[in-house]
Amino acid sequence: MGKPKLKVFSNDELRCIHDSSLEILERIGVNITSNVGIKILERAGAEVQGKLVKIPSYLVKESIKKAPKHIKLYGREKERICIGKDNDTIYFKVSGIATNYLDLNNGRRRQPLSKDLASVVRLIDYLKNIHFLQPPLAPIDHPPKIKTERYAFLVTLENTTKHISAEAYNSNDVQTILKVGAKIAGNEEEFKKNPVFSIIICTVSPLIHEAGATSTLIEAAKHKIPIIVSSGPLSGATSPATLAGTMVQVNAELLSALTIAEMTANGAPFVYVVSARSMDMRTGNIANGGPEYGLLRICGAQLGKYYDLPTGVSGLLTDSKIPDIQAGYEAMMSGIMGALSGADFIMGCSLKANNAISCEFLIICNEIAGYISRIINGVEVDQETLALPSIKEAISGRSFIAMKHTLKFVPKEHYVPLISDRSDWKAWEKEGCRTLHEAAKELAKKIISTHKPKSLEKNEEIKRIIEEGENLK
Repeated sequence: MGKPKLKVFSNDELRCIHDSSLEILERIGVNITSNVGIKILERAGAEVQGKLVKIPSYLVKESIKKAPKHIKLYGREKERICIGKDNDTIYFKVSGIATNYLDLNNGRRRQPLSKDLASVVRLIDYLKNIHFLQPPLAPIDHPPKIKTERYAFLVTLENTTKHISAEAYNSNDVQTILKVGAKIAGNEEEFKKNPVFSIIICTVSPLIHEAGATSTLIEAAKHKIPIIVSSGPLSGATSPATLAGTMVQVNAELLSALTIAEMTANGAPFVYVVSARSMDMRTGNIANGGPEYGLLRICGAQLGKYYDLPTGVSGLLTDSKIPDIQAGYEAMMSGIMGALSGADFIMGCSLKANNAISCEFLIICNEIAGYISRIINGVEVDQETLALPSIKEAISGRSFIAMKHTLKFVPKEHYVPLISDRSDWKAWEKEGCRTLHEAAKELAKKIISTHKPKSLEKNEEIKRIIEEGENLK
């Protein structure tokens, strides 16, 4: 089957970036503020100078070999996401944890409430082209005895059966997630076989693994919980102004995190995620919508796949503050570039540099994801799809519309959009000249009011686990 592919680096250039990253790790080093992380690398053969750790190339190469090349993620209803080597499916994930919400009724930006989070998650649960999510919003009305991110995790879990990438900031958070996962799966072993949760952390640029994220990484590795590690420096601010230099640094950050994980536990499931961006030098703001952002998606996907690691890139993001034309073209650009380059998944679907969630924009991102998925599926060429008998019938005067071949292949070959308008002028005017934003708003309201995901079993027990986890701090 002919499937489109996009590359920016040659094999020689990928090798050059790889070698440069290894040189950074071996000769310059990374700063690690976790004593446990330092000891793990020191025992493995790294050179330690205070908090600066120099990691030999052979340790990194060994870690790449040890890391699983396939990872399966599950939802509560056993929905499966397969990422890694030879994966030819693209998945989409909603990132978190935004501190702004665009009110669905009036469009105004405000701080999110628990009811907003529940509504947004139910909407995501319905959207078939969005496959998994982080808790998308940070509700300000969370109970005082529970931290925002833990409460957001609970509300998210109550309103979706899809796989959740949980926020974790220390080993205690990991233990809580593990206990909740075991409660849902039946026991810890079943949770490890069918992980309904993964854990996501971020490196600090340039070249820092801070104590909380490192303890999270180590604890997740010990229990073989899939860990998504994202490096997202700002080119020109927290990484070099050159995109190649930024990718050398990103790669060094991710490979050093991988080494910590694999030196902790052989075969720890590790996901390589590139969220690198650039900074608009005129304003100092993050630029998530420029052409460089798209190029960095290609770079990130190529590098992750250079190691055959499960790979994600950020995308479906925008610098726009509202779901407008700018939001649409920027989200499509970053989403399709990462997908065409071989990434296993794209994570984003939010406004203004991951800072705001809009229900309308989630609907639009679901539409964009559908378009991208169809493009990634490519064009199948075999005797049946070449359709010579159908063409022969058409020459004889029969319409393609009446053929069984058409009935069979239209659903397979032609994507049907959810909200994009393909009507003629008269039909569009008859329906009130509805804009895309209006259609998305109307659909979002309908879904939120009617869609009810399967209820969470053992809910009270899970709440107690989360509350007890807080009390351990």
